[in-house]
Order: sequence, then structure tokens, then C-alpha cells
Amino acid sequence: RQIPGVLGATPNYIFKILRTPNDPEFPSSWGMESINASGAWEISTGSEEVYVALLDTGIQYDHEDLAANMGRDKDGNFGRNLVSAANATNPMDDNGHGTHVAGILGAVGDNSLGVSGVAQQVSIMPLKFLGANNDGFVADAVRASAYVTTMRRDKGINVRVVNATPHVSGAAALLFSVLPDDATAQ
Repeated sequence: RQIPGVLGATPNYIFKILRTPNDPEFPSSWGMESINASGAWEISTGSEEVYVALLDTGIQYDHEDLAANMGRDKDGNFGRNLVSAANATNPMDDNGHGTHVAGILGAVGDNSLGVSGVAQQVSIMPLKFLGANNDGFVADAVRASAYVTTMRRDKGINVRVVNATPHVSGAAALLFSVLPDDATAQ
């Protein structure tokens, strides 16, 4: 089946440039190429219906690249501050780590600002259990996990992912032991 002068044949596929956000710091975002973020964004950029609970130092929830992706609980709060009972409904980051992590997972994409998160559309729920000095109590982390359970099981918040920062041997198992079975099986 050779045709003189024809070197080969292939379907006439369409070439397409993968989706790349217009955020100025996106090219310097470490790891986005490794996880093929641009390819994933061709399928989906996320959904505000999906909540990610972030157990960390809180989040600067008024940050220009995060504000639109901040989720609220059924009481209208952004999450919980377990470090300060006096500010229990104010999980503002006084360290920077939680805000940094929030940017990686859910900075708004294609807004010509900063970076783009892996999920450009998502509802982030900060649960501050680490203070300004990078420390916190296991009991507060467990209370944060229990709050996630309450929001998911009893309040109908669609928490699909829990991102927890603690690096204490054995603490992670304790944290996830208070989550509902269907939250940890996914």
C-alpha cells in the first residue's frame, strides 16, 4: 500500500497550545509543569462547590489572589482560629505559611495577578491551629479535624480534601481518626 511520493500518513490532528494562565508569577511557580497543570486545566480549573480544609497557620483571606476562593461555613465564617479563643472566627494568618500553601492549592487563575493555584476555582476553608511561631498543639489540630467533620457530616459543606501541615510522628493518624470514613477514603 505505498503511494509513490508519499512518505507517510497520519490523521489530521489539531494542535493546541495548552491553557496557561496570565498570572505574572506563574512561570516561576515550582512544580506546575511536573504535575502537568496546564493539561489538567484543559479538563477543569476546579469548582467553588469543592471545599479544601487547610489546617495550618491560617490564611490571609483578603489576599488579592485568594479572596475570591475563600469558602465560608454555614455561619458565614471563613473557618476557625483554634489558637485564640478570643478570635475563634478569624483565622487570619500571622505567619505566612498557610497563605503560601493556600496559594499553591487555590490561588485564583487568569486574573493577571500573582500566581495560579492548582485548583483555580475552589473554596478554601482555613483552620488555624499553628501560631506565628510555627507551633501549635495536637489538641488544637484534632479540634480542627473535628470541625471539618462537623462541617461535612452535619452542615453539608462539601469538604473533599484536607491539607494538614503537622509533622509530628503519630499525630497525622490521630488527626484523620476523627474525620468521617468517607472523607478519608477518597
